[in-house]
Amino acid sequence: MHQPKSKKGGLAGRLSIYFKFFFILAIDSITFSRWPKADS
Repeated sequence: MHQPKSKKGGLAGRLSIYFKFFFILAIDSITFSRWPKADS
């Protein structure tokens, strides 16, 4: 409990990674739906 910064940083980092992954997945899904064979 004497290192809340580390905990917060870890949580933020994990959230950021998850958010990025979700964002990329969502964009990929939309792109794939729009262009179902864009990158051969």
